[in-house]
Amino acid sequence: MQIEENITRDELINLIKFEIQLGLEFFSEIRDLLEEDVVKSIGETGLDFYRNFSAAKQQELSFEAHLELAIETRYPLFLHERDAHKRFIEIISHYK
Repeated sequence: MQIEENITRDELINLIKFEIQLGLEFFSEIRDLLEEDVVKSIGETGLDFYRNFSAAKQQELSFEAHLELAIETRYPLFLHERDAHKRFIEIISHYK
């Protein structure tokens, strides 16, 4: 796990707790939407380190959760990457 240098251990723990709680609620909604006939893929998902609307670690956790959901449900992904190519490749390479 690559952690930003300026994040404390407590901040990381809180971030992970937040992501788990958000993920459980958010991904159950996504899973429900996958039952609709009009839904054809999961996404847009990926990493955007240019705008940084979310911390890099939050983006990575969300991206990996989307990847896991796509594998589980066998839905295709609609991916996005901006200024995060190296980390994007590192993450998706674990899902070959």
